Amino acid sequence: MFERGPGQLLRGAASEARASGYSLNIVGIDGLDESSIDEALDLFEEEQVAGIFVVTLTEELRAVVQRRSSDIPIIVDPAESAGPIPTTGESGGRMAAQHLLALGHRRLGFLGGPREWLPSEQRKESFFIELLRGGATVVAEWPGDWTPEAGASAAQAFDPRSGITAIFAANDAMAIGLMHGLALRGIRVPAEVSVVGFDDIPEAAYVIPELTSVHPNFEDEGRNAINALLARIEQRPPSPIIHPGSELIVRGSTGPAPSA
Repeated sequence: MFERGPGQLLRGAASEARASGYSLNIVGIDGLDESSIDEALDLFEEEQVAGIFVVTLTEELRAVVQRRSSDIPIIVDPAESAGPIPTTGESGGRMAAQHLLALGHRRLGFLGGPREWLPSEQRKESFFIELLRGGATVVAEWPGDWTPEAGASAAQAFDPRSGITAIFAANDAMAIGLMHGLALRGIRVPAEVSVVGFDDIPEAAYVIPELTSVHPNFEDEGRNAINALLARIEQRPPSPIIHPGSELIVRGSTGPAPSA
């Protein structure tokens, strides 16, 4: 589990807690509903834990936790502890946009995760804002579910007559499925369409062409969240926030816009 985003986030959180003399007990929930959240929080309160760090996926679940009345300090998601510092999703979406703008792309597409999922929305919003600043347009948007199959479906829906010359996928699995689907249609990457992914999974370097991807730093987001939680537990000012940042790993799936 520690090879992907949520696992990396928890690894950073566990490391920071351990360095401060605390242990991190991880409890998963069976469903994405209010009762499941309440059951997990009830369990923590019964165990009289010092504090609670909740990683939610949707705005609805975040609101459920924030409505909860508890004497135990709670931090909900890394974004709550980051203040003005961009999350990895926000900085990554901006980097993807800047890279594609620099290559001359002005008509682009976005392949997102489930619309209600916060990670996808953070990547989308920062990508869109940066493109707008650069004078570019998002011509098409396809909803996905984080799987290669969603990317392949987007490739089938892609209209070559749209003028889209680049697509940002909210994760690498969808980006790889997208490139596979485009190849089956005879659409060349990056000669006709550039593709950028997010997560920089190990497989990204072994597809053809190799996938340009955002390499996020989820571990520092986890550390920031625990720092903020410990400040509430110990009733002290929080430690300085670590800027988690992201890095764009440029590979062979991106190139100049055909008209550039």
